[in-house]
Amino acid sequence: RVASLTYDHDVALSRPQEAIVSAFEQAHDTYSLYSSSLETLAARLCALHGLQPEITSRTKRPQSLRGKLERKSYAALTEVPDLSGVRVIVQYRPEVSAVCDLLHREFDVLDDDAHEADRPDAFGYASRHLVLQLDPGRAALAEWSQFRGLRAEVQVRTILQHAWASISHSLDYKHGEDVPSDVRRKLFQVAAMIEVSDGLFQDFRREVGEITDSYEQKTEAGDWRGLPIDVDALRVSFAEWRPRGIEALATAAEDLFATVSDSEHSAFLGQVASLSRSLQLGTVGDLADLMNAETTTDLFEARFRPAFGRGLGGFSLDYLALVTLTAIALDRQVDIDSDVEVDRHLRSVS
Repeated sequence: RVASLTYDHDVALSRPQEAIVSAFEQAHDTYSLYSSSLETLAARLCALHGLQPEITSRTKRPQSLRGKLERKSYAALTEVPDLSGVRVIVQYRPEVSAVCDLLHREFDVLDDDAHEADRPDAFGYASRHLVLQLDPGRAALAEWSQFRGLRAEVQVRTILQHAWASISHSLDYKHGEDVPSDVRRKLFQVAAMIEVSDGLFQDFRREVGEITDSYEQKTEAGDWRGLPIDVDALRVSFAEWRPRGIEALATAAEDLFATVSDSEHSAFLGQVASLSRSLQLGTVGDLADLMNAETTTDLFEARFRPAFGRGLGGFSLDYLALVTLTAIALDRQVDIDSDVEVDRHLRSVS
């Protein structure tokens, strides 16, 4: 175990540096609000651009600022770059660049430092550190005017980069030469494995995207029946295999289908895929034939329709597709996998 170092923060500072600490103590609440406001704004901007990172913020403590000033002097409080800090953790490497490009468009970026390894055996791992402040347009808004001229540091990294940074920070090693030689090789191996894993995740994402693109092309060409049954194929071809008989029942009753989030839609389709495997369906075409058979609609009417009360309104069509397939599985006495969630409507008649 590596012993953590402790620092004596009672070293006397120069009068100008003491004034900076004093000013920060008085402005700490403002900086704290600035940090949380930036976190909220960053989350909103990322969501608007289809990004869903994990975002946190923090504000430096006066004692930490004192320690920083013992090592480096600043002319004014507003020159200290990291009193407010935001950390953005994304899943894939290209998203690091996407977030940084977004920050460049939305803020006045004063510094953009890519912490990259400068040689093959370098200790540490990559991330992006940006120092920024509000751009004039946003600083002119009433709700942001109190933060005009304040700087903040934003760190952007992948999940695996963050894991490496967190672990290495806890070990208190800043440079490879600090590591005992007997274990230095092993630590370099860990860093290399993390970097390779980060690349493999990106390769996985790219390959899944290519497969999904091929599914979309086949569906648009009318060649969807041969698609394998997986979540991506079911999502792309949903309009083709959806339960039209049950959809017609709802339409006739003037029921309106509920809308669900993308994650809920994927969850329902994952359970449809699981049930399809239990029913030994091989392709989306097999699923479509089964879902839209007249006997399937009759089975739904007899077994599940009473559980929904007066109508089907308020339920999503993908959920009703799951209910329909569950009805078929139960009717055929097929074992339902544990990952298929049978909720109150299904339990009431199963």
